[in-house]
Amino acid sequence: MTVGNYFKANIIIHVAMVMGLVFFLLVSFLLQKNSFGTIGGNLSKSAVYITPIIALIGLFGSASLFKRKLNGCRTKQHLNEKLTEYRSALILKFAIIEGTTFILIIFYFLTGEFIILSAAGLLIIVFTTYIPTKAKLINDLALSFTDRQILDDPNTEIK
Repeated sequence: MTVGNYFKANIIIHVAMVMGLVFFLLVSFLLQKNSFGTIGGNLSKSAVYITPIIALIGLFGSASLFKRKLNGCRTKQHLNEKLTEYRSALILKFAIIEGTTFILIIFYFLTGEFIILSAAGLLIIVFTTYIPTKAKLINDLALSFTDRQILDDPNTEIK
């Protein structure tokens, strides 16, 4: 795999996950808006109260696990191993945010509470800022000068 293909694949993974969330959010909104109905009652009140807790757990949990995985990436000797582990760490981080957002969208769908929809939208916006870039990778992995030079040429084969 070339350096350019590596970064394209990471971006495709990220965009696909974000677009899946946006699509699910829109479908849920349209179904809810077109008189699907709500469960209401205590579930609605409970969902509103636990929404920020779930959102914060997802955000901080994903950041914490990502940092833990990064420490493992930095100990690898070869760039190929570092990049493989980095992608694994990114996917874990993305999956936790995605799962958290799915939960909030489902809460919105069941309750019709706009505040929950807003929280899900906010998580999607935060998730969008996590788009993987070469600069973030270099910073996250604290790569050596030699490894950074390899990443500068998109046609370089990762070995």
